[in-house]
Amino acid sequence: MPAWIATVNRANATLIVQERPRYFTLFSIREVYAAIAREAGLPTGPSRQIEDLGDLSAFDTSIQRLAERQQSIEESQDKARQAWRNLDARVRHLEEATAEGKLSVRQRGTVYHLVQAWGQERATRERVSIGVALRACWSTLRTRYKVSRYEDIESQYFDDCVAYIQRQYQKLTGTELRLPEQGELDL
Repeated sequence: MPAWIATVNRANATLIVQERPRYFTLFSIREVYAAIAREAGLPTGPSRQIEDLGDLSAFDTSIQRLAERQQSIEESQDKARQAWRNLDARVRHLEEATAEGKLSVRQRGTVYHLVQAWGQERATRERVSIGVALRACWSTLRTRYKVSRYEDIESQYFDDCVAYIQRQYQKLTGTELRLPEQGELDL
């Protein structure tokens, strides 16, 4: 809550709304003081007459207990953060393990550019829109490799996939389809 209060932008708010965070801050200070006083066994309510050393000792003991509780809470939060980091690492590892065998980003870029060239030629030669031609090319690939998305083609079939697209392009145009250059693959 204190971090939120510090970030509240009161410049565009009405005067009443501008005073609410200030009121909340003062209320919080009074409540913390009252909690420490209750814990120490001191009289409730505002008092400036803490003159007895016993009262000061009780106040100090209460603050020490609060500090110990805070330390315990922080240690617990550190353990929770570490557990979260461990789980996050495990999830990332599982994601990487399940992604193994799929086309890499660079391989997907190569396939994408080859299909774009194939689709362009198909649209021109079959006199259909580029969208229709590209959908047909992608559909052919997905059917051939039995996947719902081309990104799911297994990496072991990458060379076969490239050769297949090049053969289809050559059947269509009579010319060879070259692989895109490295710079062309950056989408």
